[in-house]
Amino acid sequence: MTDEIREKAEAAIRQLHEIGRPEEAGHLQVALGTQIADAFPLTLREACQTVLTAIEAIDPNTEMLLEQLRGKIDAFLTPHHEADAPVRKS
Repeated sequence: MTDEIREKAEAAIRQLHEIGRPEEAGHLQVALGTQIADAFPLTLREACQTVLTAIEAIDPNTEMLLEQLRGKIDAFLTPHHEADAPVRKS
């Protein structure tokens, strides 16, 4: 999430409070917090998947082992609300 998007979301939250819509502001605040909290593990997950893909390209015989490792990385670094998302190769 870019700083510009985060700032716009925070401005929208303030505006919702100002017009007397605290419930909607709360929902947006939770969504914003979730996005910020998820950014680091998702970025780390993508970096790990990229490294595994590079290893597989260097040595195709590692494919089975790397698939197991991919699954463990996904299980550990995928946020709980995305746990049912399909596993993607980078």
